[in-house]
Amino acid sequence: MSKKILDNLVGEERLLIATACDKAAQAVQRQQPYFTTFLDPGQRALLSQYDYLWDATMDSFGGYAEAERQIVAFSPGLVDYPLQYPLVAVAVSGNFNFATVTHRDYLGSLLALGIKRDTVGDILVGTAGCQLVLQQTIASYVLANWQAVGKVGIKVAEIPVAELKPPEPKIVWRQATVASLRLDAIVAVAYAISRTQAATLIRGGKFKHNFVVETRCDKTVAIGETLSLAVQGRAQLREIGGQSRKGRWYVQIAHFV
Repeated sequence: MSKKILDNLVGEERLLIATACDKAAQAVQRQQPYFTTFLDPGQRALLSQYDYLWDATMDSFGGYAEAERQIVAFSPGLVDYPLQYPLVAVAVSGNFNFATVTHRDYLGSLLALGIKRDTVGDILVGTAGCQLVLQQTIASYVLANWQAVGKVGIKVAEIPVAELKPPEPKIVWRQATVASLRLDAIVAVAYAISRTQAATLIRGGKFKHNFVVETRCDKTVAIGETLSLAVQGRAQLREIGGQSRKGRWYVQIAHFV
């Protein structure tokens, strides 16, 4: 790995890339897969930017197809067998009839056990409990020691990964015509704000394009790319139609709320 590339990175980004290079090198040398802890979309996007640094194949999985937090696997070339990701699915149940319990409550009580955030994958909150994904190394500890969320006693049990039931996303569809496919124009449509407001947010570092902070308003957006705005959630450009007689592009955008 080029030391010059690492020297241009700082803090968590430097540690993430250095760790990835190390695991990728081990995968090739020992001809077996090596895994990270759970990474968020931004971290995985960063790895994708630097995947030219290693010869290993990079894949990821978080328990189900659209999981937000996923474990990344580095494998020695193309793998012709299913990767066994080191994760465990867990179901939590309790009498929550008189207590409002949120994602933050579940996560907070888990971290109070002394475990690290990157050992916990997605937490799927339901009305009578939740399902979640854990790194295999901490699963037995959590099963034995997690006894309550707030004042509510809970039962925790391992379940097959196939039984994870992610909620159906709530989508607001927005259609419009735009003068160009610039980022500020697409963000304005996605979040129902003015183009001036969109530009201010982008330049202020409040916006992520494909999970990476983007401050250039003139960046072009392509179909399938993800937009993320603090507090306002995510959106995705789903369709680009033809141009109108005035040269404007028809776009359709999904805003996940």
